[in-house]
This record gives sequence, C-alpha cells and structure tokens, in this order.
Amino acid sequence: MSIYKELNDVNINLSEYMEDELTSVQIRKWNSRVIKKIRKTKQSRSMKYAGAASIVILAISIAISSDQVSFAKIPLVGGVIEKALERAGFRVQADFTPYKTKLDSTVENEYGKLTLGEVMIDGDQLLINTNYIPADENNLDLDPTPYPKEIRMNGKDLGLTPVMTGGFRSFMDRSLIIYTVEIKEIPIGKSIHFHISFNYGDRQKTIDHPWVFDFNVPTQQLEKDSKTIKIDQVMKYDDEHSVLIKSMIATPISTTVHYQAEAGFIPQLETASGVEIKSVSRLSASTMKSESWIRYSPLDLKSEKYYFVPPKGSDSPRILINP
Repeated sequence: MSIYKELNDVNINLSEYMEDELTSVQIRKWNSRVIKKIRKTKQSRSMKYAGAASIVILAISIAISSDQVSFAKIPLVGGVIEKALERAGFRVQADFTPYKTKLDSTVENEYGKLTLGEVMIDGDQLLINTNYIPADENNLDLDPTPYPKEIRMNGKDLGLTPVMTGGFRSFMDRSLIIYTVEIKEIPIGKSIHFHISFNYGDRQKTIDHPWVFDFNVPTQQLEKDSKTIKIDQVMKYDDEHSVLIKSMIATPISTTVHYQAEAGFIPQLETASGVEIKSVSRLSASTMKSESWIRYSPLDLKSEKYYFVPPKGSDSPRILINP
C-alpha cells in the first residue's frame, strides 16, 4: 500500500484542534499552489498523487464557512516511527506509545522549520521523528534536508553518525524522516537528557543558526518490559576462527545480540526446530577486538527457544540465548 493511501485512511477529528483564519492572500496562494501542482503533474504520475492531492483540497474545504476560511493546526500523523520500522523490515505488532515521548517542538531558522515530533529509545538505539518545512515553500524536492551534527546524552558528546531509517515526503511540503542513533550503554530506567543540533545538508557543514533541541526521554516503562541476558559463550567455526556471543537485549520493539568475531563471520540464529531467524540490520566489525551486533524483530522468548548454530562441518555445540 502506498503512503498516499495510508494518509487518506487517517481519521482526524478537526474539532479537537485550534484554528487560525487564512488571509485572502494565503487563500489565493494555496489555490494557486494546488492548481499549479496539478497542472505540472504528468499524466503518468496523476494517479500516484491523486490521494495526496485530495488531502490538500479536503483540508481546505472542510474549514470553509459562509463568511471565512480557516485552516486547522493538525499535528503530525501518528505512528510514523512504527511505519518506518515496518519499512525497514521489523515486525511491528505491539503498541509503542508507552515507550515514545511526544515533543512537537519546532525551531525555525533561515532554512525553514524543523519539528521533533516523537522520540523513542529501544535498548541501545534512539529513534527520532523529524518534520522539515523549508523556508522556500515552493521547494517540494526538500534537498538537502537537516542532518544531526551534534548529539549529547546527559552532557556527553556521543560523536555518532545517525542513520536515516525511513521517511516519506508528502504533497503538503512536508518531509517526515526517522533517524536512528546507535548508542552504547544507555542508562535504561532513568530519565535521559538529550541535546541535538541539526545542520542543513550534512554533518560537516556549519551554519550560523542550527536547529537545536533539548529534551528528556523517560525509560522506566522500557526497563520494566525489557530483558538483558548475559551469554559470554564461544562458538568455533574451525580451528582458527570463532565467535564470542556476549549478550542479548530483548525489548517489545526489537531483539539485539552483541558479539565479537572476525570480519565475515556472522552467527546464524535458529529456533529449536531449526527455523532460521532472519536479521533486520547488523553492524559487523572488522576485527575480533571490536564489538558487532545483529538486530531482529522482537522474539517471543517465553514460548520458543533460540540458538546460535555453528556452520556445517563444525563440531562446536550450538548456543542457547534464552535459557
């Protein structure tokens, strides 16, 4: 299903939100932009944008009364983080609301408005939902976009490079992007303070007025619903190569296994009956001294046993990760 159909299926009660009147200039501007966009769209793309175009027209027509036109202040579409995780390959079955922190904080500079919608911590990663509206409202390409330059956790500069997990651009000049930040040793169970500075374009570029956000993320509920298992077992591939399975972090959002192995040696996870569990993402270090990780969709550790199994030809025993 396309994102345009998904947006059309969203039910929004406009009576819950404040409304601002549009000036006559703004009304003409919106009419002009919609008509211009429709005319410029090629026939081959008309069906692709039909759903999104109907959102714009409907949003304007709903607020029309006999003597004025108003436009509702509608918040960001909910469930953006969940949709991005699904696109990345994760199996999303639970409600992640208890683990998310709603911010809806907006900062504006000469390049446009950047809003932090929701943030969520999952074990050893931070997921950030951003919404960018460029200063040039006619710029529908949104290229380049804001990018995190500095990330501090409880005052400590993490020096990390976030990864864009997923996102989409809608017809209404919006860019919804999910950034994933891998962080070692997140103090789960406490309220964590983050300071994030966004540049325009890339991490190396410096602008005079970056988008800066400071916020706290509570993790008490995540701690209650998560489990960390120390494993520290070695599995041999052959006489010269082996892998050290160190630990596993299981949350309602994902299951992450940390291990150490030489480049190219990736452990394989299976159920007790021999069904292979496919990973969604991983980071493989180049040497045995550095730590690697594999991330899976959330595993049911209560009703199923999971093992890392050696390659064919190895007499090393398999390793149970959830005894």
